[in-house]
Amino acid sequence: ARRLAGIKHAEAALFELDVDGLRPRPSRENRYEPLPRFPLTDYDLSFFVPTRVKWADIESLVAAGHPLVKKVTFVDEYRGLSDGDRRSVTLRLVLGRDDGTLTSEQIDEASQAIQQALTDRLGAEIRSGE
Repeated sequence: ARRLAGIKHAEAALFELDVDGLRPRPSRENRYEPLPRFPLTDYDLSFFVPTRVKWADIESLVAAGHPLVKKVTFVDEYRGLSDGDRRSVTLRLVLGRDDGTLTSEQIDEASQAIQQALTDRLGAEIRSGE
C-alpha cells in the first residue's frame, strides 16, 4: 500500500496517557457582570493637582463624588509643568443609572459636583478646554 501511494518512509508513534493521574490546576476566577440595561456615558476630566496628592485619594474622592459614577479610570499624568508643585491629571469617568437613561442635565450636575469636590478637598484646578 505504501509503494502504491508513493510513500517512501513512514513512522508511527503510540502513547498511553493516564488521565486519572493528572491533577487539575486552579483556574482563573471568572466573574459575571450583567450588561447595563440603560446606556452609560463616559467623559474625560483634566485638572491640575498638587504633586503631594495621591492617585488613591483622587480615585476615592471622585468615585464617591456622585451616585451616578460607575467607574473611574486613570488616563494620563503630566509632571513637566513650569510650576513643579503641580501636575496635570486626566481621568475617564463612566456615569450611568440603573433605572433610566441619563439626561444632559444629570451629567452636568454630576460633573459639577465632582469638580467642586476636587477643588474644595484636594486643591485641584479644573483645566479648561484650551
